[in-house]
Amino acid sequence: MPRRGGNRTQGAHRPSRASSHGIFLQNSDAALGDFFQDRSGFSHNPFNPAWKEFHRLARYLQWDQEEKAAEKQAFKDVLVKTFNVTYGTDENSLESWKALCRSLRI
Repeated sequence: MPRRGGNRTQGAHRPSRASSHGIFLQNSDAALGDFFQDRSGFSHNPFNPAWKEFHRLARYLQWDQEEKAAEKQAFKDVLVKTFNVTYGTDENSLESWKALCRSLRI
């Protein structure tokens, strides 16, 4: 779905700032849960916002800058996949827009 005043990325929709704070992307999504479960010994809290959990994971595993950058890209890919599965990729789909608006409570 297009973002206001911005360019669209073909084939994948970027999660908005709201998703990074856990407002409408459910942290219980399988791909997102798998991202955290694949990290050894980390106790993931699916009720926390996804980005908060990512930063907590980075501190827990004591990633250096290079590791964190690589993991951050993988995490962003998972967020995009989660968004696309949840809301679809058809920017003309009224049902997708309705679902997004419901999640945002607008």
